[in-house]
Amino acid sequence: MAVVSLGGHEHGWLSDDLPGEADVVIVGSGMAGLAVAAEIGRRGGLHVLVLESGPDAGHEHTRLVFDEETVLRMWLEPYSDAFFWRPYHTSGPGYLGLSGLRRRVGGRSLYWGGVMLPIEGWALRGGEWPESVVADLVREWDGGASLYARVSAEVAAWAAEASGARPAENGITFGDYAFTPAPRAARPVSDGRWKVYTPLSRWKRSSDRADRASVPIFPGCHVLGVSLRAASVTGVQVLRGSDVVEIRAPRVVLAAGTIENSRLALQALAGCGALHQPRLCGLVDKIAHGFTATFNRAEVPTVVADAARNGRLYYLAATEQLRSNHFLQLYLNEYGTIVLDTWMMGEQVSCEAGQVCCDPAREWPWRTRVIASLSPADLKLCTLQRAELARLWDHISDALGIGRSPLRFRDEYGSPDLRDRLLAPRSAHGRTAAQTYSFPLGSEQHEAGTTPLGTMLDLTHQFRQVAGLFAAGPSSFARTGAANPSMTILALGMRLAAALSAS
Repeated sequence: MAVVSLGGHEHGWLSDDLPGEADVVIVGSGMAGLAVAAEIGRRGGLHVLVLESGPDAGHEHTRLVFDEETVLRMWLEPYSDAFFWRPYHTSGPGYLGLSGLRRRVGGRSLYWGGVMLPIEGWALRGGEWPESVVADLVREWDGGASLYARVSAEVAAWAAEASGARPAENGITFGDYAFTPAPRAARPVSDGRWKVYTPLSRWKRSSDRADRASVPIFPGCHVLGVSLRAASVTGVQVLRGSDVVEIRAPRVVLAAGTIENSRLALQALAGCGALHQPRLCGLVDKIAHGFTATFNRAEVPTVVADAARNGRLYYLAATEQLRSNHFLQLYLNEYGTIVLDTWMMGEQVSCEAGQVCCDPAREWPWRTRVIASLSPADLKLCTLQRAELARLWDHISDALGIGRSPLRFRDEYGSPDLRDRLLAPRSAHGRTAAQTYSFPLGSEQHEAGTTPLGTMLDLTHQFRQVAGLFAAGPSSFARTGAANPSMTILALGMRLAAALSAS
């Protein structure tokens, strides 16, 4: 078994030995687990292990390794990716199809699109988030810049490592919709491909003195459960090959994704008698609608053709009324046809309609089930998003002089033929009518909210009822807003690491 080490050689192979104890065990090597580990490594002083259920299959972002068509297939046909993993069953129409994890070192940090947006002020000020956490995120943290500012600086430093200056990007306007370039933690590479930031980059900068501390990552170690004694963590039980081994540790960080975090938390809470029913409520994803249309290059303004040639991504920031960020992407398909794809990605409101449940009467680890449906607030947001997209389509039609036609959505939410609808523009020859779509719940892969800060977790990210058990990643979000979660995952990972280092 290989071990990746922060500050080692390019791939950091150091040892094949899995230690029997540590100061901190981090469960999962996706965005959240890596963010916590990297900051602990920078600070030093703790013996930390990162346990990853899947293998080490390379550390580069998929868009750097594969061509665009392969990456698209891995997303829309997830079982074509050997690392796709859905460790749960479902009740209801959501959390099927595209929904699932990527079981490998790096996790979904090697697949995400790079959009970096903070949770909106109206969501942070809504009363769900603890005030001190909000202050750390947006105002000041640890005697200096805010967490969001520090994450932005880290990503900017990574982007500055790329050779050559990136061309300036302008916005694009249709009627009164003034889209601006979406902020992204991405950079192009010489062959026309591009890569996206992942905390794994921190494991490669061996010349950076601040990143020398060793934080090993152990692939092939599936955590079955957390070991307890009198409501306190004593370690984890790990399936390694065909053997179950115990790693002793007084502190365990759950960073395995919201649904796996929920399973491990439910088992631990039940194990110390702190659970009445084996379920956690508040599971949310994002509500997302969109439409595509294609055009001949000769019938669009130069600014649209230029944006398509460069594959630009734009956005409009979410308002409190719509609770949705609005994205617009322009690109050329293989036939030279201009493709316009625009979608709204909005906040699903936390309620008991979204649950992660376990069945204690069955096998160990517990069987996990997801229950998800749309609440009245979600249905209202669906209506608002559809109306807003119809309005934008009218403005696009006017700007391009193609004549208005109604933008029609299916009555139900969650297009069952989502794959076909998103692939159709890629084979279009010339102009096609606008085609709508919506993402079933779970398909945005932004699942969150089952172990929120301020209620289930205290201000140090520790479970109130289990000493030594912590949670990282979107499961700890008290409210998600409309933003993509990655920027907040990185920020809270830094905050949790500081709390662990100080304890």
